[in-house]
Amino acid sequence: MSALYDRIYSLASTRGMSIPEVAKKAGLSSAIIYRWRTNDANPTKPSLIAVATALGVSEDELVGKKEVDPQEELASQVGALFRSVVKQQDLDEDHSKDLKEEMEDLLKVRARRLKAKQDAKN
Repeated sequence: MSALYDRIYSLASTRGMSIPEVAKKAGLSSAIIYRWRTNDANPTKPSLIAVATALGVSEDELVGKKEVDPQEELASQVGALFRSVVKQQDLDEDHSKDLKEEMEDLLKVRARRLKAKQDAKN
């Protein structure tokens, strides 16, 4: 199994995406990505860029030349969770905006509490 495929799979999984979903978002067939797994095909630069874009990472992060920033990774996971909930609940645009605002408020409150806890430790 190729390191590139493993990285794509890992990044997709943390974003709540499957390989076919990544491929579709990148404008590729899932078969080509699966061929990268077995080294039956080599990705082209445009394909790598498309997959990186679909996953919300740089090309360097995708191919392992640069580590994925943990905060950016967390933000991506939160975004994936939000999209998943909106999709599962079939929320319209107005209710999606309401949910986003509520999530932002909740995260701000929780972040302030954690910051206070952190400051108290120091």
